[in-house]
Amino acid sequence: MFRFMQRSQWYLRLGMSGFGLLLAVILLSVAAAWYYHINVTGVSPDLATPTRIAIKNSSTLRPPELVQSEKDKDPLPIPPTTMASQAEPREPISSLEAQYHHTRVTADRIELASEIASWNDSAAVQAIGRLFKSEAHPEIKLALLSGLNDINSEAALDARLDVLTFALHGQPRNVRTAALDSLAQIDDPRIAALLKKVMTTDPDHEVRVTATALYEAVRQ
Repeated sequence: MFRFMQRSQWYLRLGMSGFGLLLAVILLSVAAAWYYHINVTGVSPDLATPTRIAIKNSSTLRPPELVQSEKDKDPLPIPPTTMASQAEPREPISSLEAQYHHTRVTADRIELASEIASWNDSAAVQAIGRLFKSEAHPEIKLALLSGLNDINSEAALDARLDVLTFALHGQPRNVRTAALDSLAQIDDPRIAALLKKVMTTDPDHEVRVTATALYEAVRQ
C-alpha cells in the first residue's frame, strides 16, 4: 500500500511537470508572436480581433534614392488639346459687330471695337472699316482707328487704306490727324501720295502741317 501511494505521487508530480512544460511552451509561443508583430511588422496585435499582418506603404519597401527621384520628377505636361478645351471660346466677329450696332453706350462700343481688333486678321480690318464709316461719335472713331493700328499691318492692306483714306475727309480734326499717323506707319508706295494730297487740300492748317511733316518722314 505504501509503495502504491509513493508511485501515485510520482505520477502526479510527473503530470504536473508535463503540464508546466506545456504551459511554458504556449507562453513562449505567444511571446514570440508578440515580438514578431512589434519588431518586424511594426504593428501591435489586437487581442480582441484575429491577428492581421499590416502591409507597409510601398514607398518604405523601395530604396530611398528611388523614392526621392520620383518626387523630383516634373509633373506631366497638360496636352495642348486639353488646354485649348479649357480656354474660354471667343465670340465671332459677326456677333461682336451685331452687338456693336445694338448698343448706344460709348464705353461698350469702344470695348467691342477692341475685341474685334483682337482677332488680328483681315476680317477684323474689314469689320473696323464698316463700323468706322457708320459711326458718328468722334471718340469711338478714334478708338476704331486705334484698334486698326493694333491689327497686323499686313492684314487686308487695301481695306486698311480704304478706311484711312475715308477718315481724311469730312471728319473732326483729331480724327483726320489720327488717320494721318496711321498712314505714316504703313510701308506702301501709295502713302506718300495720300499725305501730299492732304498737305494741299485739307482746310485745317494744323492738319496740313502734320501731313507735311509725315510726308517728309516717309520719303526719307
